[in-house]
Amino acid sequence: MSSNPLLSLPAGSRMGKTTPIGPILSPLLWGGVFIFLPLLISGCTSPESPPPIPPPPSLHPSRASVDRVMSALVSGDFSQATMLLKKMPSSQEKTLLTSLLADDEKNEALRQAVASLSRPSAQDLNLRLERLYALSHKSYSSLFRSLSLPRQEKILREMIAHGKERLAIRTLRHTPSMTGAKSALIAEAYAQWAKRREGESRLYDALGLARQALKIDPGNPLAAAIVKRIEHLRKQKVTQGLLAYRHRHLHQAIHLWEEAQAIDPSKKEPKRYILKARAILEKIRSLASPQK
Repeated sequence: MSSNPLLSLPAGSRMGKTTPIGPILSPLLWGGVFIFLPLLISGCTSPESPPPIPPPPSLHPSRASVDRVMSALVSGDFSQATMLLKKMPSSQEKTLLTSLLADDEKNEALRQAVASLSRPSAQDLNLRLERLYALSHKSYSSLFRSLSLPRQEKILREMIAHGKERLAIRTLRHTPSMTGAKSALIAEAYAQWAKRREGESRLYDALGLARQALKIDPGNPLAAAIVKRIEHLRKQKVTQGLLAYRHRHLHQAIHLWEEAQAIDPSKKEPKRYILKARAILEKIRSLASPQK
């Protein structure tokens, strides 16, 4: 009897029969579990939350800062109050305190100016009035207009005599009560201002101020004398430059003509001389340089 070949195969390999896959897949399944389980656990847990964002600093000043500013204002220490306000952040409190500081400074300047009116020191009065003008034009004008005309004129002349010509001119231009002597006083202020600039060797400024004085008052003797002196000096420098040019001292000539032109740039003659001398110097340099 022939043996059936199928009987010699393993039971799971016979036709119509399937080999159980459980024993085969079990190692694979357990391996997958061990691989993906940590990933699943890490995915389910929430990541570490970032540190909380700190709140923005408060834009409102502290109560202590406000109290320090108020204390400085009450004591009249305006410089201390100004310094404290600069350190405070922008806020409604700072705006109000700044307004209080401005009002207190203006009132104190007005009080000091009024007190100085009864003092003999003109210099002290000029300083007080200048301070008041810088803080409040309106308060300054109101105080000045409240004075009598003789007192106004006296104060203005003291301003001019003590180097406060600019303040005197501004005051005169905004004082309608001084109709008769206004033009003469403004011209005098410009003339004294020109004299002061002449003493500082600021000849261009001095010449312009003196001419402004003569434009307002052609008969002002001080302004006329200043213009005459400065014009004479300017012409003298032009003549000295021509003399140096004739002696072939070109650099000295140019320097003198530049000084003359700086005094009065409206004069074109020195500029023509300068251009001519520089052209000669350039030609000399080109002839002296080695030919390539």
